[in-house]
Amino acid sequence: MPRLHRFHERGAADLLILLAETHPRKRIGVIAGSKHTQFSVLGSLQRRAPRLKPQLYTSEAQGGQYRNLDLGRPGIVIVHRASAKGLDFDTVVIPDTHHDAAADPTSAAVRMSYYVLATEPVTNSTSATKGRRNRPFWHR
Repeated sequence: MPRLHRFHERGAADLLILLAETHPRKRIGVIAGSKHTQFSVLGSLQRRAPRLKPQLYTSEAQGGQYRNLDLGRPGIVIVHRASAKGLDFDTVVIPDTHHDAAADPTSAAVRMSYYVLATEPVTNSTSATKGRRNRPFWHR
């Protein structure tokens, strides 16, 4: 069963640092709904825990740093929801579920998206939301 964490603007980094340091041999997938969230999480991790060397993939990269991943290496991998299908992680963190709070939970697109997100982790799934008002649709 997925766990829901509520945190402040940069709180995803706290959770990811804790997970990575507690489970250094595990693959932790961060599946974000926007490129902005991807780079925000990456920047927070690079500033606060550069030793973790998180990886980020974006399909918009022309090559190099954000286009190639070493999926055999344990640690944090940050990907967009559109790129998550088929990737295997020990733990998945979805840092921006609050963006889906206004979505119709019966919509096929929302249901399929969360089905894919929920089936990516091998062992643990963690969803996260910011603030107190915006709750993910499955907690209504």
